[in-house]
Amino acid sequence: MESLHCATCNVEYPALEGMPVLYADPQHALADWRNRWRLERQRLHRDASNAAQAVATASAATKTRLQKLAAAYTAQRQSVEQLLAPLLVGDRGAARETLLGLRTRLPRITARRVTTPTSPAIGCGAKRKTALL
Repeated sequence: MESLHCATCNVEYPALEGMPVLYADPQHALADWRNRWRLERQRLHRDASNAAQAVATASAATKTRLQKLAAAYTAQRQSVEQLLAPLLVGDRGAARETLLGLRTRLPRITARRVTTPTSPAIGCGAKRKTALL
C-alpha cells in the first residue's frame, strides 16, 4: 500500500512501511515528527559528547560510568534512528537554531500522558489528542 485517499477531504494519506499515516494533515504531521527527531538526535549527540569529554577529568569509578553513559546515548540515538528510518527517507535535516526558531518541541510527557500537537484523524477536523501511554 502506497497511500490512501479521502475524496471528501481531498487528502492523500501516505503509508510508511505499509502503515497509513492517518493524521488530519499528514504532511504537516510527518514534517513535525521529523523536526522533533532532528532536535532529539542533536540533544543525544550533544549529551554523548559531553559525557565523553567529562571522562578526561573524572575519577576512575566515574570514568567507567561516564563511558557507559556516552555509549548508551549513542546506542539510543542509533536504535531510534533505525526505527524511524522509513520516516526519515529523503530528510535533509535542519540546524538546531532553525528548529528552536520554529518552536519545535518534543512531546510533553506528564503524569503518564503524552500530548501531541496533531492527532490521528478519526474523521475530518481532528485537532489535538492526549493519550495515555
